[in-house]
Amino acid sequence: MGTFVWAGGLRRLGATLGASTLATQSLLLFANNAQGAVAGVLFWTVAAHTYGVAAVGATTALVSSATLLGVLANLGAAPVALRYLPLAGRDARRLAAVTTLAPALVALVAGLLLAASPLGPRLSPGLPPGPLASLVPALIAAATTAALSLDSVATARGRAGLVLARGVAGGATRLALLLPLAWLGPSGLALVAAAGAGASALVGARLPARDERPAQLPPARELARFGATSYLSGLFSQTPQLLYPAMVAAVLSPAATGAFAFAWMVAALTMTLAPAVGSAAMARLAAQPAAAIAPAARRVALGAAGATAGLALAAWPAAMLYARVLPPEAAAGLGVALPALLVAAIVYAGVRVRSLALALAGRLRAQLALNGAVAAAALAGPALLLPRMGLAGLALGWLGAQLLGLLLPLPAARREQP
Repeated sequence: MGTFVWAGGLRRLGATLGASTLATQSLLLFANNAQGAVAGVLFWTVAAHTYGVAAVGATTALVSSATLLGVLANLGAAPVALRYLPLAGRDARRLAAVTTLAPALVALVAGLLLAASPLGPRLSPGLPPGPLASLVPALIAAATTAALSLDSVATARGRAGLVLARGVAGGATRLALLLPLAWLGPSGLALVAAAGAGASALVGARLPARDERPAQLPPARELARFGATSYLSGLFSQTPQLLYPAMVAAVLSPAATGAFAFAWMVAALTMTLAPAVGSAAMARLAAQPAAAIAPAARRVALGAAGATAGLALAAWPAAMLYARVLPPEAAAGLGVALPALLVAAIVYAGVRVRSLALALAGRLRAQLALNGAVAAAALAGPALLLPRMGLAGLALGWLGAQLLGLLLPLPAARREQP
């Protein structure tokens, strides 16, 4: 049944996206997200057997915290590159360089400063105090934000294959170093994570080809407004996900964090389609009249939700087979949290496309209201339910937040059109 739902969703997406080049870009981006999820499941499975579930929990908390810092440091540069690089003409190389290097420098400096502050031990759980605990989070944050911008640059130039190449390089690097560094214990696992992040940022990191066409960029004020709104919306959508490992570790235990990480990795595979479709469809929808954006976005949302439902239906039996090769304490998270997470993934697809449609229609305040409400619910609900229901409560809180985002009434667009 999952195959039929998946095929129907893809047919609807293909009819909406139209051009084969857009469909190809969407599939390449989805392939990158999917291979990242699969490689992550394989990596953390081997790590759990080699390093122990507690070390996996501590390292996932470290990686999540550093990734959040990288997202914070990006400052909206990645969406600006995705949206406006095709219009940059002879300024394209300068725009690509600024949107990549500036956030990476901010992330590196912020990571080093945080490591030297009283928050340092929270940023690097499981690592002994010293240079390693300072450098690893900073390097992961800098590589993460650079990769975000580089992925946007490649997608905007129609080179989604570079995004896939970077993802494969990062995953291969992590797997290649996993066993050789096992003798270092948790510190070795943190180094492996940092090396993978660095490889993802370095592969294919080059400026676009020279373009002698005149620039057609909007005024700097509009660029800043779009970047700031995208930045805040991105923070709202990603912060709860990145804080969950640290939340579980603080309320329950590092071992519970490791168990939740495996359930989340399986669910994350089903959540990768909607962002890929949104990135690939942005140029097509942006070129349409404002009145046509909402109907087109609804078709994209239905297609993305249908394809995501197919993935979710296929993921459950696959996860039950996968649980047999996990340590018992790690497999526990699959049965407890995964059902609600898979249902939430289907709703999540609709919420992401709804946010995209608001941005393209110029309804930036409504977009912020939507993502802010979902983020608040995604933090408050799990915070209330996690101590009472364990991992199942966190998953139910996440599902409730996505349902809120799908059903939340938003203000009219009378004064929000640009």
